[in-house]
Amino acid sequence: MVTVPRLVVAGTHSGVGKTSVTLGLMAALKKRGLIVQGFKVGPDYIDTGHHTAVTGRPARNLDPWLMSPKQAIGSFVRASTGADIAIVEGVMGLFDGGGSSGKESSTAQIADLIRAPIVLVVDAAGSARSIGALVHGFNTFDEACSLGGVIFNRVGSLGHYQLVKEAVEKEAGVRSLGCLSPRETIRIPERQLGLAAQVGGGLYQELGCMMEDGLDLDGLLALAASAPSLPKAPPLPKGSRRVSLAVAKDQVFCCYYQDNLDLLESQGAQIEYFSPLHDKGLPPGAEGLYIGGGRLELHGEDLSANRAMHEAISQAAAQGMPIYAEDGGLVYLCRKMMGTDGKDYPGVGLIPARACFGEKLAALGYVEPVARRDSLLLRQGQRVRGHEFRYSYLVPEEDPFPYAYDLPGGRTEGYVHGKLLASQIHIHFAHNPQLAANFLAACRGLE
Repeated sequence: MVTVPRLVVAGTHSGVGKTSVTLGLMAALKKRGLIVQGFKVGPDYIDTGHHTAVTGRPARNLDPWLMSPKQAIGSFVRASTGADIAIVEGVMGLFDGGGSSGKESSTAQIADLIRAPIVLVVDAAGSARSIGALVHGFNTFDEACSLGGVIFNRVGSLGHYQLVKEAVEKEAGVRSLGCLSPRETIRIPERQLGLAAQVGGGLYQELGCMMEDGLDLDGLLALAASAPSLPKAPPLPKGSRRVSLAVAKDQVFCCYYQDNLDLLESQGAQIEYFSPLHDKGLPPGAEGLYIGGGRLELHGEDLSANRAMHEAISQAAAQGMPIYAEDGGLVYLCRKMMGTDGKDYPGVGLIPARACFGEKLAALGYVEPVARRDSLLLRQGQRVRGHEFRYSYLVPEEDPFPYAYDLPGGRTEGYVHGKLLASQIHIHFAHNPQLAANFLAACRGLE
């Protein structure tokens, strides 16, 4: 059994302040000298980027649909090894999820799976005793998810705090763990991929000071320590010969499921990070290439200017190097990619298509793509699980176009040609670890 002090920071709804509280707690606890491990419920990359920046440890996504309930628990236990406390940021409202039960991949489900105390963030603006009814409902709605405490956000005054604190503690029987007042000077900027690299430590430190001033940190630590032990996580599958795997990572390409990288490493990948934005070539000796996601439309001109990198990737592809690209990675490999200025910029040119961007989301949500043909990861007809979050769409410049996947509703998606697989879907390898093994087997085929 493994002892992992832990808390789940949940909310009554989206926009209530979960991210600010989570980041502030992480910063305040790190300031105390604690080793903090961050997690995010669901597939969101933005918040995990912030968590990693604050704690200095790679954050993980906990998603029982993309992975499985058992794998989510295993990921939590493995990633928490060596940490003094784990902080899990919830998604939407506490009970918001999907599936037939309505709770799949919800914050409540994760809290139940990892047996973690729940701290509910409540927006107190414009409320008094009625908050007691709200918290009472959240505390009794699901018998598997009782609340460990409440944090009140947007409290107007000390008198206001006393009103809501008394209502919750007396009427709902839930402990108050402090409050936060509105501060116009503290705002998390527009949510976008790669944002954590741009924010820097000043915002996190200021949020940490807010938590020190307004919350009962000792009470939160005691609540975290009350969590029961969890079973040890099974080891990740092992691979054979080591493979040098080049992974694109910089302020543009920053969106990966950390569990994917963990699986690749456990199965033999020696990951060598490089920057498509700044470097002039791939890491020496690379046998495979993995290009993740990011907001490429923000950097089209700079990426297109690095022709040396374009040529290095094109040459590697011509020599048979296996290449797997996701989301922004697919955009980067196209012949053309649109910038935020509406202009087209040259891409690497491996995919005969133009990548365009709209102001509205082109796709958002979970998907189960079915392979149209054999590829690096899959055999024709095999099904995987993934998630889409993109403003981009492709305009093929050749017909027929070798799409990678069939999707519900008659949609087609992705690109397969030789040892290149590119897709705008983020696939989670943990749901089927054979995906990582297949990718590395293709890389070893270069021997």
